[in-house]
Amino acid sequence: MTKIRFEPNRGSKPLNVNPIQVCVNLAVLAAVLVLTNCATPLPKPIDPKIGYTEEGIASWYGPGFHGKLTASGERYDMYQMTAAHKRLPLGTTVNVRSLATGRSVNVKINDRGPFIRGRIIDLSYAAARSLRMIGKGIERIRLKVLKKPQPSGPFWVQVSAFDDLREARALRNELQGDFAHVRVLSVKLSTGRWYRVQVGEFQTKSRARAAAKKLKANWGVTPLVLGP
Repeated sequence: MTKIRFEPNRGSKPLNVNPIQVCVNLAVLAAVLVLTNCATPLPKPIDPKIGYTEEGIASWYGPGFHGKLTASGERYDMYQMTAAHKRLPLGTTVNVRSLATGRSVNVKINDRGPFIRGRIIDLSYAAARSLRMIGKGIERIRLKVLKKPQPSGPFWVQVSAFDDLREARALRNELQGDFAHVRVLSVKLSTGRWYRVQVGEFQTKSRARAAAKKLKANWGVTPLVLGP
């Protein structure tokens, strides 16, 4: 292997190196590398049922993060009833109750955290103030899931499918009297080309389900709710 030699520039002065400072710098660099390599990845989100509970330590965060973007894309507002949790789906509403005082508050999960071992939720300043834990900084709590976020739309409801385009269009024309948006989608399957008749668009799954229920009652079909 060929060795590469570096020749100093002519007229350059020798560097004055402080060996103590070099050791300090190397120690700091080593610590940063250790912390980076040992960082624990964020746990995968869970899909909890209504009534799901957790018990542990709550903390709060405020002025240093006010106005900054949260994991949900919203700006953090320390005066709103929000919180950060590592695993609950963003948009979940939970009740947080102090096990010491019995005081409780409802908050929406819109951020990720806390990142300190032993803590399960980071409350906004407003939520922490309602629990009267600002001075203490932490509080032992029990959280309970009250409401899960609904998937964002649009949703469509498939009414039926035909291998004859004329039949699909005929049904579409009839459905247009009850629904503002009706479409016919052409898809090629192993059994041939089919034409799917769908109604929509619905921005929430609950509205799509209501439409499916109406279709089943009025048209005698078995509709299928389709989401993003």
